[in-house]
Amino acid sequence: RSHMRAAFTVTKEGKQRVIRFKRDVSFLNKAALITVLKRIPNGSSVVIDTSKVQVIDHDIVEVIDDFQTAAKMRRIQVEVRTANSKDTPVADVETSSTVPAGNQTEVHV
Repeated sequence: RSHMRAAFTVTKEGKQRVIRFKRDVSFLNKAALITVLKRIPNGSSVVIDTSKVQVIDHDIVEVIDDFQTAAKMRRIQVEVRTANSKDTPVADVETSSTVPAGNQTEVHV
């Protein structure tokens, strides 16, 4: 396990949660990401930082998009940061369904 790199980390900075994605994010990280997003309290603020991502699976993009939609009903403020601009929609992040296997997700909530 120690040789596997985490696909994302979660930190808490005051009331704000920051989810930072690493270089490659595969569909194998989908369940862990969904779990983290479900645990975010209503009325919170979340930064989803994809600025270091080079390859992200389409399933992960869909999870983020779905969370942004659901967040409105949960009064959660969401900011998505990309390499191009912090205001660029997630859909503009390069997507790929061929991500190298083996990425383990390390979650710190």
